[in-house]
Amino acid sequence: MQWHHGALCDSVVSRLTGVKMLRSLLEGAIYAQADLNDGPTCVMLHGWGRSSQDFAELSKRLADENIGTLRFDLPGFGTSPMPPSAFSTRDYASVASEAIAQVLSGVHDHRFVLVGHSFGGRVAIQMAAQNPKNLAELFISGVPLFRKVGTSKSPLIFRVAKRASKLGLVPQATMEKLRNHYGSSDYRNTSGTMREIFVKVVNEDYREQLLSIEAPTHLIWGQRDTSARLSDAEEALTLLRNGDLVSIVGQDHFQPVAEPDTLVAGIVAAMDRLRTANRRDADLPATE
Repeated sequence: MQWHHGALCDSVVSRLTGVKMLRSLLEGAIYAQADLNDGPTCVMLHGWGRSSQDFAELSKRLADENIGTLRFDLPGFGTSPMPPSAFSTRDYASVASEAIAQVLSGVHDHRFVLVGHSFGGRVAIQMAAQNPKNLAELFISGVPLFRKVGTSKSPLIFRVAKRASKLGLVPQATMEKLRNHYGSSDYRNTSGTMREIFVKVVNEDYREQLLSIEAPTHLIWGQRDTSARLSDAEEALTLLRNGDLVSIVGQDHFQPVAEPDTLVAGIVAAMDRLRTANRRDADLPATE
């Protein structure tokens, strides 16, 4: 996998800030909507089958608070092209990290708060586990965090066919028809490389990464989320070094899109902490 560290194509990163624009990064590998200023930036990663548009309202709300934003279309979604191979979330994290560094090189303050929803939360966790020096705080919501073993809800006929297929008793063409019939809507709506990515991603587990994250991590969960259950967030809280959990009554998997108030409040508070730290550092006496 090769990603180039050249100039932006189709757009130019200006040293001027406060201009909202679609940016093509890493020679067209990934696109993002950027609305930057000279302060810390809120970076947003969307869910599977979604795009940066999910965070349009959140970005508007943060702009009203004078907070710069950067929201990606991850490779294979929205305006971004397909990835060159079947990425894991670690691969997505590597691309996003490079793109973030490229964009934030054009602003005064390189620190950022990272927000990830669902699939984007998987990517955000992989990024945070590397403990990048400019990551200030992490917000995740609706993320399937743990691989469930022995809890398949697939019909018996499909599970039997899978076992038989491994023994060479069921042709692959038949298995593909069964997958298309019994698979999740996300599975059925993908094909080719994106289907390979989906199968790879849904089998990932993030216990190790959660144990490694040093940044303050905020879990914001809809209590009615059936795609990523609240019990997963509660388990994650026991693994994090510095974490907290807010569960929202009446909200489901798309809570950050449908009801961003809690997320807005959390991000504003995180940015206030960064600004306070800036003022405190500015007041420290110079050392020789």
